[in-house]
This record gives sequence, C-alpha cells and structure tokens, in this order.
Amino acid sequence: SRPTISAAGQLLDRLKSSLVVIDPHRIADEGFAEKPLLFYVEQYASSTSELVTELLGYEDRRKSPLTKVEATALLGGIQLDTKGFTAHSGSRTFDAASFLRAAGADTQLLRSFGKESKEDLLVKAHLLELTDLNENIATVVGENEIDYNSVLAAQVADELLKIQGASASFVITRGPDKKVGVSARSDGSVNVQLI
Repeated sequence: SRPTISAAGQLLDRLKSSLVVIDPHRIADEGFAEKPLLFYVEQYASSTSELVTELLGYEDRRKSPLTKVEATALLGGIQLDTKGFTAHSGSRTFDAASFLRAAGADTQLLRSFGKESKEDLLVKAHLLELTDLNENIATVVGENEIDYNSVLAAQVADELLKIQGASASFVITRGPDKKVGVSARSDGSVNVQLI
C-alpha cells in the first residue's frame, strides 16, 4: 500500500486504474496516482501471500488450478513472513498453508528457493560482527562506503532478535540509491515503529 517502496515502480505506473492492492500492513499516508480497483488491507494477516491465498479460495480453480510453482511461491511467502510459522501465525495462516499444500506446494522446491549466495552470507556475517547490544537493543550501523541490499539488512534485523537479551533490533545501512535505510524488528515488547 506504499507506492514509494514498490520494487516495480515502472509497472505500478503502467497499471494505474487496473491496480489491486493486497497488503498486511497498516495503510500509509501516501496515495496512488489513481484509485485502485481493490484495496484489501488486513493488518492481522501474516503476509500478503496469506491474503492472496485466502482470495484464491473463493475462486473456482477447476479451469485454471494453481501450478506447483505458484503454490510453492505463495507458501514460501507465508513461511518467510512468519519466520517459519513462529511469528504472526494464526489459524488462518495454517489454513492458507494447508490449502497451498493441497494445491501442490512442494517443500523440496521451497528449500531450493531459500538458498543464498556465499557473498550475501558474508555480508550478513559482517553486519552481525558490527552489532552493539545496549539495554536490550541490538544495533548495527553499516559502513559508509558500502551500499547494502535492503533485504539483507532486514534479514540481519531478524537475526539480531535471536541474541539473548535483545528485545529490539535496528540495522542502519546505506542502499544502492545512496539513501539511508533503517530496518527495525521487535519481540513485541518494544514499539520500534514509534521509535
């Protein structure tokens, strides 16, 4: 629901009035160039993949069933956003996962989706080395001369919550666009969004 952080800005511009927004996050203050056809925002869902799966459950899929890759990709989205079904998971999350398994989602294929490059692992390890833990808050500030991938920074923020005593984490890095980004996570006891 936030056009400024879309991974496909050009596609977003081309879709204009045929856009459908499906998002498990709170609605931001920014808007779209044109009103979307459908705006489905449900902040109690675990992920966008869960919401899409729920919508697919209302469709007659006999003529066009989900492919194995589609079902696996949606299950992967749920698994990623719930950190392996350990966070933000409810009964509807497991219902969606069950639906996708019945539709042919393949866990072997899913494992292959999750493989990382050696370079990415080394960048994450380096950021983890830079961690400072102060009063239950784990903080990492990336190096000024390095451009970091925002997905890697988010993964490091998740990893930092595994440190004993860490209630919140902040990973501050400069991205390829030369803008500083902050990826924050919490165990629920700290409102990182407010900070």
